[in-house]
Amino acid sequence: MNEISYILGFIRAKNAEKRGYFRLKDYRAFTELASKYFKLSVKLVGKYPMIYFSKKELDKLEENTKIDYAQYIAGIIDAKAYINPKKRIIRISGKKNFLDETKKLLEKLEIPARIRKLGKYQCLEIEGLFRCSLVYKRIPCRIKKDKIKKCLEYQIYGGSE
Repeated sequence: MNEISYILGFIRAKNAEKRGYFRLKDYRAFTELASKYFKLSVKLVGKYPMIYFSKKELDKLEENTKIDYAQYIAGIIDAKAYINPKKRIIRISGKKNFLDETKKLLEKLEIPARIRKLGKYQCLEIEGLFRCSLVYKRIPCRIKKDKIKKCLEYQIYGGSE
């Protein structure tokens, strides 16, 4: 069930649950995991492959799953987060309702975050050593785990050489 929550979070972050498809550069790990639960097809369209899936199958899967918040957030972070180890920041951009939903789920996991406006865009930010360490400990990311770990290892006055 944990894997299903991760998949649902990933698809939600890609804003694809209504469309039935999304682009993904490094698609192999995700498609291996998701194909255990529903049928996927991958087609090369332009620079990055398109992942297609049945919206009906996804809805059925969602109805029969109790969401694991940590796994759901892990899917969102792996799909959409920008991580800057030097500034110790995890940033997720998106529409206001998506960011509000994500922030509420983070609060349930006791991870503080804020929604900020950057020009005409909005983003959710998890900033600082302590908050990044909470994400590293509480959210089981698969793709971006190493990058989050770098946030914890990076020295304030530059990396060791």
